[in-house]
Amino acid sequence: MHKKTLEFRNWLKSEIETLRPGTKLMNYREMAVRWKLSGQTVRSTIQDFSKQGLLTVTQGRGIFLPIRKDELPQALPEVNSSSMSVADAVYEFICSGTYRVAEALPSVKYLSHQFGVSRSTVISAYRQLRERGHVTKIGKTFWVGGPGLVPGTGKLRECCFLCLASENISRVLNFEYWAPAYKKMFRDLSAQGYKISFVTVKNANELKNWIQGQSSLPAAILIYRIQSEEMLRDWISELKWMAPILEKDHVQCVLNIGKTRTMGKSIPNYYTRLSHGHALTSMMRNLAEYLVKHGYHRITLFFDEEQGQGILWLVSLFRIYPDLKSLVKTLEFKVILRLANPNEKLDQLKERIGKNRSREQIEKVLSKYRPITESDIFHLIHSTNNIEQNYPELPRGGAWIFCDAKNASQGYQWCKDKGYSIPDEHTIITLQDSPDCYASGVSVLVPDWDRIGYLMAHALIGDFKVPLSSKGFIRTSPILHRRLTTGF
Repeated sequence: MHKKTLEFRNWLKSEIETLRPGTKLMNYREMAVRWKLSGQTVRSTIQDFSKQGLLTVTQGRGIFLPIRKDELPQALPEVNSSSMSVADAVYEFICSGTYRVAEALPSVKYLSHQFGVSRSTVISAYRQLRERGHVTKIGKTFWVGGPGLVPGTGKLRECCFLCLASENISRVLNFEYWAPAYKKMFRDLSAQGYKISFVTVKNANELKNWIQGQSSLPAAILIYRIQSEEMLRDWISELKWMAPILEKDHVQCVLNIGKTRTMGKSIPNYYTRLSHGHALTSMMRNLAEYLVKHGYHRITLFFDEEQGQGILWLVSLFRIYPDLKSLVKTLEFKVILRLANPNEKLDQLKERIGKNRSREQIEKVLSKYRPITESDIFHLIHSTNNIEQNYPELPRGGAWIFCDAKNASQGYQWCKDKGYSIPDEHTIITLQDSPDCYASGVSVLVPDWDRIGYLMAHALIGDFKVPLSSKGFIRTSPILHRRLTTGF
């Protein structure tokens, strides 16, 4: 295959992986000009992808990313008419962030093809959504959001970002792991006419005094963040006291409870809750599913504490092993661990985990996978002062998962120098998005920050009900940016 054609195919694969379903791509001519290919080559490539179900070509409209069947709502209610079923399905897409506020909905012809219904049915569904206030028609196009949600219109509303005095706002927005999600949230709030104000309090009682001292409450409040079980116990009474007051004034409130999960049921249902731990669990389960789906049973996970990952990251590793072990009976799993203190022994590490109250989280995770114990997992850990010196001892072929981008790039270069076939024989994934990955081409698995930020913003706006997990947290999902080190 010609080099240019191969590059074009790889670009299409990348677009399919990163763009949202329903996105329209450039036309044949634009692709041919950009990649300096003949029109026939572009058309035959698109047709090949279309036969595989990776693209949808609608005559007279263009080339689109299809809505995959597994992303469609589980069932369209048979008791309703077809138009009501389609309207409910589109609304689910809006709530999940597939179709977003202030963006155009797919064309009637495209959606009729995806759902297998007539165009008149789709038009009727769009009209029903307009009557419900979820979409607006401008010209011949339907847009997500009611007239009051068009950017730049309506009165200015206030969203209060409330955090503890110990937190640094600059760090939250620039260096915090979740910073991309918060930046997306602030952009969406600003686009919908919200003014962002920042307030700091020392404790829960000071928060109560702040609420009582307001002549008029803001339209939305984000409480950032309750970091521990002890802190949440101190806040519960104030949170219960606040709930009816906020509900009476129609104040939307998102509560960021950080790693805290076990006391989530004590929080009044009025608050929309966001859990960092839930996002990490979702990411690890998605990684386990990917590895199982592609048949990897030799898996090595690399953790380097000097690259900035704390104990929470190490605890997250404990979440992937039980899932893999339950799905792959011939699993060969190993953890290469480099600690910040090279003289620290594994027994000392166990004590440190216990002091950080992370052992409770480990035991809770493992309780679902008896008879796997904490000792079984620690037996898989190999401590080292130099991660690279362990590469020659690892079996050729399998999956290497790095918690940081720097070691992932170095590991990829080592494999290339040794003649490893990547990604056919060997795959490399990092759990940290960094410029180091862009140059090397290492694939990255991270939470879908853009979608999480979007859902946080609309939980605060309150224009639709955001999807929640079975435990009541905002449903987060990861995204795998496939580059050179993973198969398609």
